[in-house]
Amino acid sequence: AEYIDTSVGFCSDRNMASGSSWSSQPSSSNIYYAAYGRLYTNKNPNLSCTNSDIIMEPVGLITADEVAYAGGVYGSRNASYYLYNGQDYWTMSPSYFSGTGAYILYVSSNGNLSDYRVSYTRGVRPVINLSASVTVTGSGTTTDPYVVEGAA
Repeated sequence: AEYIDTSVGFCSDRNMASGSSWSSQPSSSNIYYAAYGRLYTNKNPNLSCTNSDIIMEPVGLITADEVAYAGGVYGSRNASYYLYNGQDYWTMSPSYFSGTGAYILYVSSNGNLSDYRVSYTRGVRPVINLSASVTVTGSGTTTDPYVVEGAA
């Protein structure tokens, strides 16, 4: 707990995709979030976040953009990146809202980014923000795992 920075927060990414908003969409149309536009339509992840989207909690979920930077691609299988674990798990990034419910981006068991209704069961992989004063040793492999240590 002493190495966790709780003053940073996490990006909830609640911004709408270009041309989509709650007030401008007819009730029969999908309402798309920015992550859907970046990752499904444009395949262009982004780590920027507006202040209004920051959630101040000590633990969050990974964003779909972070998964994309690690090697996850919407609709493409990939079992060769470090976030792949052969299981489905949710990200924090909303995808769209339709007449059938809210859809969230998740990492599927085959390693691709996808989206599905939040009423379905998926795992979660919590994330934390480390304090800038810590050092991390190791290469992140099973034989040489990362070790978080206090400031040198």
